[in-house]
Amino acid sequence: MKVSVEGVGPWPLGQDTVSTPTSSVFQQPSRRDGPSPRLRRAYNVDIDADGWVRMRDGVTQKLAGTAIARGFYGGGVLLLQDGAGLYKVTEGEAYSTDELASGLSGADIEFHEWDFETVFWMDDGSTGMVYQGDAYPWGLTVPAAPLLSAQAGSLSAGTYRVVCTLEDALGREHGATPVGEITISASQDIVVDLDSPDASATYANIYVSSGDNRESLLWCQRVAIGNLPATVSDVRVSRAPCRTQYLRGPIPGNGVSEVNGYVLTWVDTFVFRSEGQTPHLFDPTNVMSFEHEVRAVAAPDNSGFYVATAGGLYWVATGASEPKDWNATKINNKCYAKGFCVESTDRVSVSDADTKVVLLVDQDGLVACLPNSQVRHVTNRRMRVDTTNATVRFAYRDRGEGVNQLLIAVN
Repeated sequence: MKVSVEGVGPWPLGQDTVSTPTSSVFQQPSRRDGPSPRLRRAYNVDIDADGWVRMRDGVTQKLAGTAIARGFYGGGVLLLQDGAGLYKVTEGEAYSTDELASGLSGADIEFHEWDFETVFWMDDGSTGMVYQGDAYPWGLTVPAAPLLSAQAGSLSAGTYRVVCTLEDALGREHGATPVGEITISASQDIVVDLDSPDASATYANIYVSSGDNRESLLWCQRVAIGNLPATVSDVRVSRAPCRTQYLRGPIPGNGVSEVNGYVLTWVDTFVFRSEGQTPHLFDPTNVMSFEHEVRAVAAPDNSGFYVATAGGLYWVATGASEPKDWNATKINNKCYAKGFCVESTDRVSVSDADTKVVLLVDQDGLVACLPNSQVRHVTNRRMRVDTTNATVRFAYRDRGEGVNQLLIAVN
């Protein structure tokens, strides 16, 4: 491994050209006209917070492969994208991989860690969830309106309205179908079927109105998918209404984030949100629209979130307010790159407050966004970036012994 340190300090080339082992690279020469660190260029070394140089720690390859794009610990396992596949990595004497998803677009997967056990992901048009290290659908496809027919039975004559919802293997109920309607004669039952329900569905819940066609759709029965079609012979089973009508699964887009128990996704100039504490249910009409393409959405805490676009940065205050009362306030007109990172202020020293900070990149460099629309330029415009079509990725590394690194890749 090549290890070298070169320094010229404030002197002409050829004088004091090598930093000695007993001097800090931040040590100042005896002059009063401002800072002038000695170090100019270094290879395979780390610099701690006090300016001391040390050889960089080596690494050991655990897995052979190509194009491993991203990964992090979620649900207790390491998740890695390798081209068009998503893999779970199991650590041991020899690392092993298990495929969780395949046939993806090959674009970088966007992840969001909902809790320690659950990670949501999306790429161009595909979504999924990893729960306790196993793959599940994030949301199920809502079927078409139920197929209804009549047979001899015991119901009263009238017009009945029917909807169905699907359950997955985790017991989560998903969005309701459009309403089906049937008129039957006295002493008939209703036969309910679904056309090509989602392959990941395990059960169907059937909700039926009373025979006078009143608006309420009340739970009637739960039936295993393999037992469809099902017969409805009593509509007075329960008073529980259907609570997922007009809802659907996650809306795929360019990224995923969260604030106050709501999952946020974005595509083009729109930001969509899930229902509260039910990240698998979205109402497509719950949408915020912006003038320019949305590049990143992230929250430093529960007081609100930032929306970075190709034509400006916005702060959306949430607090204890209902989503219908959320309003976006524009902070500036800058163009932001795609991508973000949320870190704590003890890792990124931009404030004395103990809080999280959203890291973005605009044309003037690295930006730290604190709660309540406090925006600070970390690089003080020393890092100019063409953000017109740029994507950025962040990684924080605590290398120990005072060496902490924030890595930023701009593509």
